[in-house]
Amino acid sequence: KKASTRASWRLWGSKGVLTLIDQGLIGGSNFLMAILLARQLSHTHYGAYAVAFEIFMVVSMAYSCLVLEPMLVFGASKYRDGFGRYFGALLWMHLAVAFTTVVLLGGAACLIYEAGRSPGLPSAVAAATIATPFVLLFWLTRRAFYVRLDPRTSVIGGLIYGSVLLGGILLLYLFHLLSPAAAFLLMAGGALGASIFLVWRLRPLISLRLHAPTFKEVSRSHWIYGRWAISAALASWVAGNIYYILL
Repeated sequence: KKASTRASWRLWGSKGVLTLIDQGLIGGSNFLMAILLARQLSHTHYGAYAVAFEIFMVVSMAYSCLVLEPMLVFGASKYRDGFGRYFGALLWMHLAVAFTTVVLLGGAACLIYEAGRSPGLPSAVAAATIATPFVLLFWLTRRAFYVRLDPRTSVIGGLIYGSVLLGGILLLYLFHLLSPAAAFLLMAGGALGASIFLVWRLRPLISLRLHAPTFKEVSRSHWIYGRWAISAALASWVAGNIYYILL
């Protein structure tokens, strides 16, 4: 019995270490990118990056409340036995969110460009528009492996993302070619490469037929779960970050 308990502790301990490594890869890559951007960009262009990144954070916060957090709950309980079909429905939900995001952020980039008062900001927002669906897909697939208690595969995805992002950002830094748009496009490239690998490992059942759980059923469950969380999250974001936009 003691040997079984020790083995269980070692198993969960290793999963915890892998989870920390995974989070460190993503956080460390993004942090180093921000440092290099701050060292090379002008104040105006770094400000454009900061504003575009805050816009991205608003979208990602809403996505987390409506898609990611409910998946951690429902994927491990209600849809545990049919996770492949459930994740397939989540991919359709992701496409719907991605389309809406591209329309809204793309329209915002056009309005900023027409206003003509913020050099560098239209291209930064346009690049963030391209990057957002890919980065959110990367987050979705990473979290799916946490639901399946397989952080090892998520770490591999983090390595792919970090390698593309850091390799590209260091190369551009050495040749003095960094820009807000380039940073977001590198994020998109890293997220796309990692997402392709992670989706391939997940092998979700994507079908247009009305197999349970359906897209409508999953969307309704996620909305009921996340609608209050999104209100609280947006209120928190406004209190702590709205000054970026106002300035």
